[in-house]
This record gives sequence, structure tokens and C-alpha cells, in this order.
Amino acid sequence: MLVLSRQRNEKIVICLPKGVLITITVVDIRGIKARLGFTAPPDIPIHRKEVYEALLAENPDTPVCSLAKQESEGGMLVLSRERDPEVVMVLPDGTLITITVVDIRGEKVRIGTDAPKELPVHRYEIWEAIQREEAQRRVAETPGTQGSVG
Repeated sequence: MLVLSRQRNEKIVICLPKGVLITITVVDIRGIKARLGFTAPPDIPIHRKEVYEALLAENPDTPVCSLAKQESEGGMLVLSRERDPEVVMVLPDGTLITITVVDIRGEKVRIGTDAPKELPVHRYEIWEAIQREEAQRRVAETPGTQGSVG
């Protein structure tokens, strides 16, 4: 599990194949609760773990990714979480990504991400820096350019 500290309005990015992103935003921190906002493609259901487990119990023979639509359609799904309860995301191939509030201290929340190793997980500002570097590298490798990004 990768654990990252985030403050209000800061994000974590999970990079899926083909440039698809899942973002987790710290919407608010109040006492022992953190409000996390999840943005993902519509074919990736996002559930509180207790809801996910109830769906599995009711439908043990149904493929996990087709059990139900995510709890909120379109836009950002915002869930309040105390320490330890998990949020589960189900990728189209059935792979699970689990998000856990590990700790809340003052204005910081520590978020644990349990995802397959082949899926990069970054703080948003790191992901942005990687994107800038890749864009600069592509420009530099393109014949007839002078290697600068304008």
C-alpha cells in the first residue's frame, strides 16, 4: 500500500492504461472525517467497501464490474470517510483498487492506495511534472524542432 499525505484541495492520480485517469481529491477535512472526491470513467464503479461487500453477497455469481453503477453518476463522487473504512474501485477487467484513510491529523489526511504495481499512483503535482517532461521530450525528439516547448 502506498500512503500519501494530502491537504484540502490536493489530489492523487491513478494512471490506467491508454491515458485514463482516476483522481482522488481531498474535498474537506473536519475533525475525524475526511471528505474525498473520486473522479473516474463511468465504466469504473466506485463503492464504499461495505456497499461493495453487500453487492457481492447478494450476487455471488455476477461479474464484479457489472454489479451496479457507481454510487453517483457523472461528475465527482464525494464520500465522507473516517480512519480505516475503505473505498473500492473495480476496473473493467475485475481488478480492485482500494483507497483507505490511514490517518487524519489537523489539516492533513494520509491516504493509502492499494493498486497493482503496473498502475502508477502519484501526487497530482508529480503527475503534472511527469506530463511536462514527457511533452518536452517528445518535442525534442521531433525532427525539425529546436527542442523547446512554448
